[in-house]
Amino acid sequence: MTGGLQKVFLAPGFPVEAGDLIGISVVRADCGAPYLNAENPAFRTAIFDQTIHSDVSLCDAFDVRLSLELEASGGADDVYAGTIPGAGSAAGQSGGNFKTSVQLTNAGIFPIAGRLFFHPISQGADSALSYALDSFQTVSYPDIVEAMSTTGLGSIDLFTSSGYAPLVSTRVFNDQGVAGTAGFSEPFVQPDDDFLLSGDARDTGVLVGPEDVARFRYNFGVRAFASGASMEILVFNPDGQGILHVTRTFAPDQFVQLSAKDFLRGTDITANQSFRIDITAGSALVYGVTIDNTTNDTAFRLASRRRR
Repeated sequence: MTGGLQKVFLAPGFPVEAGDLIGISVVRADCGAPYLNAENPAFRTAIFDQTIHSDVSLCDAFDVRLSLELEASGGADDVYAGTIPGAGSAAGQSGGNFKTSVQLTNAGIFPIAGRLFFHPISQGADSALSYALDSFQTVSYPDIVEAMSTTGLGSIDLFTSSGYAPLVSTRVFNDQGVAGTAGFSEPFVQPDDDFLLSGDARDTGVLVGPEDVARFRYNFGVRAFASGASMEILVFNPDGQGILHVTRTFAPDQFVQLSAKDFLRGTDITANQSFRIDITAGSALVYGVTIDNTTNDTAFRLASRRRR
């Protein structure tokens, strides 16, 4: 064993279902041990002082510590690490010229490598870009979509092929040349983050519209994953009264960004409305974008998981 990502291919393979636990056994007490990660406090590793051959209670564990970095995947050489929800290189309203810059940083001591895949809003063919980083090396892409030899809007998935995932710094901005830029930082969403909404867990997310719909316009964005996504959207007025109920379904890996009116199937929004998104099947990232109609200055918010 060495540091970094370790791939173990099982033959024959077997199905892995949601909620399954993964365990590893230390076969030589004098050589090596699992690496425990303190960055994800939502998960813990149960340690037993003997080999487990049958069902056992977690209460019988010798110790419970921080999370263990383990992931099961369906035989792919690359391991999915996370998603940049929205990225683009495209003209916008009122003279907007929107671009997405990305920095990738290897924050560890081992070389890492992988690929980025751009999923276009048109559901056309994906574009790919490979990366390889030595320890604490950083690579930057001032216009990541252009670097992937394409244009338009979409989302970007990151897969690792060697080592752990890099740190991902993303900024979406309106580029006005000598007049400067205006934009926002966008999070890189990893599989266990609260921003990933799942129908299996009956997750709910909430977004809030602009305080002035004459000065600001509002867009919704959705990135569905491999099983697609179905959702119910409930609109509340500022007094908390439900005034509209809309259902929407998205195909596997589909990405859309729509005006609030189009997303709500023809209904205009008013000031200070809130939107509850209930995921009924599949999984997705859902976000809202508020844009200043005069300057194109933009604010971005991902719907965060609220378990029902």
